[in-house]
Amino acid sequence: MFYAGIDLLFSILFPILFLVVLGMILCAIIGNISTWNKNNHSPRLTVPATVVAKRTEVSRHHTDNTMMHTFTTYYVTFQVESGDRMELTVSGSDYGMLVEGDIGKLSFQAPAILGLSGTKRSPTLYSKEYCMNDLFIQGLTIDWNRVRPYNYVRQIPAISGIDTFTFHKPITFFVGENGSGKSTLLEAIAVAYGFNAEGGTKNYSFSTYNSHSELCEAMTISKGYRRPKFGYFLRAESFYNVATKEIDYSDDDHPSKGYHQKSHGESFLAIAQDYMGADGVYIFDEPEAALSPQRQLTLLINIYRCAQEGAQFIIVSHSPILLGMPDAEIFSFDNGTIHPCQYEDTDSYVITKTFVNNRQHFLNQLLNEET
Repeated sequence: MFYAGIDLLFSILFPILFLVVLGMILCAIIGNISTWNKNNHSPRLTVPATVVAKRTEVSRHHTDNTMMHTFTTYYVTFQVESGDRMELTVSGSDYGMLVEGDIGKLSFQAPAILGLSGTKRSPTLYSKEYCMNDLFIQGLTIDWNRVRPYNYVRQIPAISGIDTFTFHKPITFFVGENGSGKSTLLEAIAVAYGFNAEGGTKNYSFSTYNSHSELCEAMTISKGYRRPKFGYFLRAESFYNVATKEIDYSDDDHPSKGYHQKSHGESFLAIAQDYMGADGVYIFDEPEAALSPQRQLTLLINIYRCAQEGAQFIIVSHSPILLGMPDAEIFSFDNGTIHPCQYEDTDSYVITKTFVNNRQHFLNQLLNEET
């Protein structure tokens, strides 16, 4: 009789317990699906960020047969523009590609970042975005403590007003009035990246006059995960010296291109074309200086094609032709700041267009003011 009662009680309680456990499981599943759906449809935020630290955490687990398994968790600390920092877990491949000092864009779902203030839950990362892009030169950082107080660079408003700068596109133009600092910054980028101050490839090592600023010594270049196959620093003011040195560097296996035997414009275009190719870094300071409008169009085509094949260009220019390059980013150094600028807003475009469309009126106004 006693056992019959137990059997009856068990037959009643077991289905109830089963239903309770099943209900708890279903509630957990529905809750997880709801959370996933909410997170998946929440706003996706992207903010500029800098990699400031990396670390790993190794955990070891023993199995029943005394075998030990090792698991490694990878962490990267990002700092956003506000100065706030967040440590996030990343994959091993992403951890390997990221380097301290890299500047990029960090993307995450809004609920995840809201969870940072109250929980240890990490935001959802999208490696293709926070690992930046395919550019060789991602950006730069300037440590002004390494620039002497009386150095002239500190007197250039556009440059002295920046601590960091980020490149976003394969073709970047610096524009601005003479003396605005664009060539000074370009030169510092080239030297900090490893080019000779007077121009040439990274194999060129000579100096006819040491005139470059100490800005390059205070600058740290943030490099991408790719390594360039080619590179050249071309500047108009020292082109003659580079063409002369090219003769000195030539030998039987590497004969001289004979740039001095060509016209100024032909040699200028030839030296750019000879060293331009896919997967290269090219820093040009006023490459249009010796080129006719027709040759500028030729250079525009070559630059655009190389950029399409993975090259990166950073160019100082006053040419309304080159500045019209499709999908290029233009930064103006005017008005004491470095800021993005549309092609149609550049002085090169506005003044040229005004002069061409109203030449006589323009001249009359200018000459009358002079007299």
